[in-house]
Amino acid sequence: MKKNVSLKLFCTVVWRGFCQAMKQLAKLFGYQGTDRYMKVVWRITVGSLCTLAMIVSILLLYGFITEIVLDEWYKAYKRLTYQGKVYEEYLLSNDIVFQKMDNKGKKTKIVNLVTGEITIKDVEHVYIPKWTDSLAVFIKDNKRGYLNRFTGKVVIPAKYSRAWLFSEGLAAVVEKEELKFIDHTGKTVISKGFAASGRDNEYIFKNGYCLVRDKISNMLGAIDTSGNWVIQPTFSFAMFNGDHIIVTKGERDGLYNNKLEVLLPLEYRDIIISLQDKTILARKGTDAPKLYDLNMNLLSDFVISEINQLIYDSKEGKTYIDNDGNECSEKIYLTANCNTYTAEIPNTRPTYGLISPKGKIITPPIYKKIEAIGPDRYLCSPHGIVLDDKG
Repeated sequence: MKKNVSLKLFCTVVWRGFCQAMKQLAKLFGYQGTDRYMKVVWRITVGSLCTLAMIVSILLLYGFITEIVLDEWYKAYKRLTYQGKVYEEYLLSNDIVFQKMDNKGKKTKIVNLVTGEITIKDVEHVYIPKWTDSLAVFIKDNKRGYLNRFTGKVVIPAKYSRAWLFSEGLAAVVEKEELKFIDHTGKTVISKGFAASGRDNEYIFKNGYCLVRDKISNMLGAIDTSGNWVIQPTFSFAMFNGDHIIVTKGERDGLYNNKLEVLLPLEYRDIIISLQDKTILARKGTDAPKLYDLNMNLLSDFVISEINQLIYDSKEGKTYIDNDGNECSEKIYLTANCNTYTAEIPNTRPTYGLISPKGKIITPPIYKKIEAIGPDRYLCSPHGIVLDDKG
């Protein structure tokens, strides 16, 4: 059976416990001499130190409870009492949260967890920047605007049909079917008749440049923060990859650096940049790819990803008796004189060529499949060509 404990009884027990602790400390650090005066001085000194230690402990405990425990409890209390049941929520900052009140996302709100204030209601979605910008994109009534993710307040009303996150102080928006760029106050900075295209993922400034399309030709180029072309719009596709820009025209790729200098002309079949490995893999025509570092220093002029041994059917067989006493036969396969190698580009279909056992390249990697049909004969697909050891 539970017994209710009054505040008076609780304080009495705590005080008695403190007194007992002080007595034990006094015994432990008690004065051992016979001089009565020194004994009194010693007791006063030890008592003062113990009292000081107790005050410091109480202050530390008070700070922990008020700043951490009560603060988290207060936030949780605000959620329960002011917002009702929350189905799902996303933090926009330490104190501002985007909450969904049902599984369909029709009833939503932006809430300040400290004050309990609901700053915006019925927000369809919020896009938070990965970098340190203070403004996030929100959607309300199928229009886009910007809110301060540290206060939850609307900074730029939801009036745009499309909007992108801020980068380098500017954000791309679509208003009346025109792609514009605004600053953090919503003021239009660039308005030169650019068109947004569903073929492009995002319009983000990087290193002072943004990739946009010309409205007339519908081709991609790069503009500066004044909206002037710094790379003419002549490409069907372009993208940032680290500090580089990969451009495509027809079936050929090219490469620029962050100073808009041409590193690789528009002559390459594939260009792959690996930021993790800090390498650039470039393949021109049917040649094997070359490997560079990010500063375009050549690491390898002929990249082979894999070498496989070729075997062929000798048209001979051998017989043997299995465990059940049955007579069985199997074909005999022999090793061909040459191997195949793969010059593979990531995310593309591999192609094959012939290579000697000593590593001499016999054919370029232009075949989708090579199989040995004899010790020195190789059927190459899809062309149906039969080659010998010399190619």
